[in-house]
Amino acid sequence: MPHKVRGLHWQSRSRHMQTEHRILRIRRELNDTVARAEGLRTSVRYLEERVSKLRARSDALGPQASGPTTRGLAEEIRIELDSIKSARKELGEAVERADKLHADLRQAESGLMEFGWQVADARDRQRGIPVPGGSEREALEIISEAGEHARIGTVRKRMGLSNVYARMLCTSLGRKGFIDVASDGTCRLATKGEKAIRKLSEPNSS
Repeated sequence: MPHKVRGLHWQSRSRHMQTEHRILRIRRELNDTVARAEGLRTSVRYLEERVSKLRARSDALGPQASGPTTRGLAEEIRIELDSIKSARKELGEAVERADKLHADLRQAESGLMEFGWQVADARDRQRGIPVPGGSEREALEIISEAGEHARIGTVRKRMGLSNVYARMLCTSLGRKGFIDVASDGTCRLATKGEKAIRKLSEPNSS
């Protein structure tokens, strides 16, 4: 293996491992944050419904009503309104954190794909082999098998990827001339992709 490609290969392994671990951490925190936000939304709705019922009870007593019952209802309403305010603040913070994690995830996945492009381009220039490897190879084979029904969503479902990462894979294959990607997400094998599939089907292909 030429020195430049070998160097990129080891850099790729190290960087890919680090970035993939980071992506996993981000996804775990993102899932937890989204779940927390949904829980807070549910809590806010419950508290708002409770305040509405308490106010209805208070209104039913009439404007002239007084005494322990009225004061008790007023205190309950005040407490629940404070709880709603606190829950809304936490919800806002959770949504803001989720947005930040989404941005971090897109950046990490983009970086992973971009470095993969650099390694693949260097390898292809040295070897002259127009055959993708790794996830791109799997995506290309899926697109070939799906035929006219192939879409970015097909790759996403079959490989269990996020929408962003699946789109990046297909964009990478399109950038390298293996497939044509339409604006609606439809994917078609290009001539180079057809040749790559034939080469991958050869007995000695790895």
